[in-house]
Amino acid sequence: MLLPLFYPTRHPGSDDYGIQLVGTEFILDHLYVAVQICEKALAERAV
Repeated sequence: MLLPLFYPTRHPGSDDYGIQLVGTEFILDHLYVAVQICEKALAERAV
């Protein structure tokens, strides 16, 4: 499961859609969870 690094944000008072970079902590938190899930899956497969 890959998470998008960018997501569309709507600017108030305008119809333009901007791209806002997701915070680094947000990315690292999801990366950590993804690694935990992968390690668990690999451990179960190895059994």
